[in-house]
Amino acid sequence: MSITKILMVFAVIVVIVVIAIYYSLSPTVRIVSDEPALKPLVKKPLKLKSNASIFQAEQGQYIFKSNILSREGLYSQAPALSLAVGDEIVIHEFKTHRSNIGSGFTHLYALGEVRKDNQQIPFEYDLGTVDREFYTEPPTVLMTTLWQDPGDPKIELKR
Repeated sequence: MSITKILMVFAVIVVIVVIAIYYSLSPTVRIVSDEPALKPLVKKPLKLKSNASIFQAEQGQYIFKSNILSREGLYSQAPALSLAVGDEIVIHEFKTHRSNIGSGFTHLYALGEVRKDNQQIPFEYDLGTVDREFYTEPPTVLMTTLWQDPGDPKIELKR
């Protein structure tokens, strides 16, 4: 075999290894808005049942949108916008994001907008981890959301 053929084979192997590493470490994003438990929440106005805030996140501190919707008091920085009980949000879609590097956990995000003072501010809201293998019983039960009262039935994902 000539040196050229050996170098070509080596180059092809290196390219295949790099693609395999990239593919295995890149995050996995899926739209799950059609999930039966989530579908009734999409594109409908939802009134907040607890105080919340919008925070402007720095690059690398968010997944989809730089505005983070969160319960009041969870961030140490000053909020960009404070929301009160009764303010409206609209969720446009739900997505899961699996980080294959590091923890490998899958988080469910609501992506939508806040409607306040004639403004529409886009946001992402982390509903928590939805990895089935980390829970003992299906379905996955989500934490109480900002548009639910603590006594309301929790959202159950039956994937």
